[in-house]
Amino acid sequence: MYINTETGQYPLSVSQIQELHPRTMAAHHLECYALVEPSDTPAYDADTHKPAEIEPVEIDGVWRQQWSVVPLSEEELAELQRLRDEAAAALIPKSCTRRQGRLALLAFGMLDEAETAIAAITDPVQKREAEIEYEADTWERGNPFLSGLWTQLGGTPQSLDEAFVLAVTL
Repeated sequence: MYINTETGQYPLSVSQIQELHPRTMAAHHLECYALVEPSDTPAYDADTHKPAEIEPVEIDGVWRQQWSVVPLSEEELAELQRLRDEAAAALIPKSCTRRQGRLALLAFGMLDEAETAIAAITDPVQKREAEIEYEADTWERGNPFLSGLWTQLGGTPQSLDEAFVLAVTL
């Protein structure tokens, strides 16, 4: 990138300078333009800040790129959190086998309680539906029955996610 040393206009690419001076062959032949040497961005915490390029500085006749570290805006923080939430959600398995699910229930100390809760359902149709869901070959993370049973057993949506993460490893 180049800087116009007379006006301070920065950054300018070669093509921009050529557009400004169509009869000139190369930007480095124009006395009012100087090449700006790039510099490394400073260290910063990407969770809260970002680098922002500021006006270059001439040091010993050489123009050098300069940086500042600025806080992320509320919108950028919200977008960063949204991306993290999406990435975390993508890591949660969408399903597991019945065997894996039962082993996860056992590991969480909820296997007996889950089976007791199903056995305690008094409505015959609801009880049969619960048994069918519980005995399904595949347990889906978004299944309303499983979510409801998990909540009934004192679990939270986050702990159900953790159970599915564990289940697929068993």
